[in-house]
Amino acid sequence: MDNSGIKFCKILNIVGNSYDKDYATVGDIVTFAICRTRNLKSYIKNKIYKGIILTQIKKVSRLDGSYINFNKNSIIAISENFKIYGSRLYGPATKEVFKKNHKRDLTRLYLMAKKVY
Repeated sequence: MDNSGIKFCKILNIVGNSYDKDYATVGDIVTFAICRTRNLKSYIKNKIYKGIILTQIKKVSRLDGSYINFNKNSIIAISENFKIYGSRLYGPATKEVFKKNHKRDLTRLYLMAKKVY
């Protein structure tokens, strides 16, 4: 989803989960392991990173009664201080990402997004 070089990853855990749900939705912070990368990037495979889920295939219901879904699942890698690894974001982001993480500084992500649905 961004130019950090990650092509495929596996989600391991939901950060802050109180064991009441077994799935992650748009805007959740998750830990993941990288399975495939581009050749030129220096990421370590099977090391645990943090990320935010931007889009998902499953429909997400909103408070106004509408639903939104996308063609593919996407995640963006962040550091421990919520700094984004990539410098460019390809594709849209949803409003739920910013509503769920309103206490964290995600203004750079908001500015990098081409469209916010």
